[in-house]
Amino acid sequence: MLALLALSLAACGEDRPAPTTTEAPTPAPLSDVEVIPGLAVHEWGVIDVRADRGPLGALALSGVPGRGVPRDELMRDVPVPLGLTPTPTPTPPHPPVGRPRAPLLYVHLPPGHAPIDLSVRVELPGGTIEEHWPLTSDHDERPQWVRWRATARTESCTGSSYPAPGEAPCDEALRFYCEASELRRYEASDAACLEVDGRDFNHLFYRGALPARLPIQITRGEDGTLRVHHAGESALPGRLVLVHREDDPSATRARVVDVPAPGATVSIAAPDVAIDPARDAIYGALRETFALTDAEVAAFRAAWDVSFFGGARAEIEGLRRQAFVPPVDSLFYWLPEREVERIAPLTIEPRPEHVRRAMLIRVDLDERPRSYLEAPTSATP
Repeated sequence: MLALLALSLAACGEDRPAPTTTEAPTPAPLSDVEVIPGLAVHEWGVIDVRADRGPLGALALSGVPGRGVPRDELMRDVPVPLGLTPTPTPTPPHPPVGRPRAPLLYVHLPPGHAPIDLSVRVELPGGTIEEHWPLTSDHDERPQWVRWRATARTESCTGSSYPAPGEAPCDEALRFYCEASELRRYEASDAACLEVDGRDFNHLFYRGALPARLPIQITRGEDGTLRVHHAGESALPGRLVLVHREDDPSATRARVVDVPAPGATVSIAAPDVAIDPARDAIYGALRETFALTDAEVAAFRAAWDVSFFGGARAEIEGLRRQAFVPPVDSLFYWLPEREVERIAPLTIEPRPEHVRRAMLIRVDLDERPRSYLEAPTSATP
């Protein structure tokens, strides 16, 4: 689901704002922007990447289908679904890509602090923001960037309103998937309340697709062993997690290994242990490496645990014309925060004292990815 600040919106059914076509002013140099002691912004999200088996058994990071990426260009700068989303269409793209889930942004203020007016701008250079919430007219025509102007208050405002599937922005005829209607599941009770256009939100949200060069290259040996090469320049946080997912989480198997250093390669055998170490590696990194709060980790787990490790599908799945099918075999790793900032620049004024950006890469290792499943025709759109 690429995104950042988590805010909840109480503006169901409002008219969709007209897009702004003028270019945004260049953000002020960071050295010229006031820093607010104790102000913190936390982000979590997932980037789904498809892997295709090449003629020599290589697994190459693929582009979003239909975007004109030649086969021999797959290992170069290609569109990667940020937050897991293809361009919205009334039918699934072919071949499919992974299940979308957006990044969210949460704001934290020191206890008792006076309200703070914030400008929050996120950009996907060369990409497209396909959905954002709360709605704002402050964006370019594509849009490649969006900006919220919010007033942050120390008290929480969970339980805010969200759009129904038939309300803006979920009412567009060509929209294949609208995540804004699901954002209540990702609220964090300890986040500051964000007031946007007179309405309160728990978090800010966006998702889209953009070109990106990722640091991990994967090949598969004849015996099924994965060789993972770190082609980037920066050390990766956390650990590598390989998962073979079954619908019954007790049958899911995982393997957790250390991340190779830049320039190094590791071999990973088939996953053969229960999922507890994998859960510990992923959710533990959110707490220990990225310093997210317990409430934020719980929101991430609510969004992703079934998709990663198996279990009963959420009731919301029945509300879609099509439902997303998670990969059976996946490799997970965390992007360095410097890389997250490179592919999705975030500008906040005044500047927070702390910004943490936790973005998990999920590589779909299935030989024939099956990201979509037709829902029953009787399902509500």
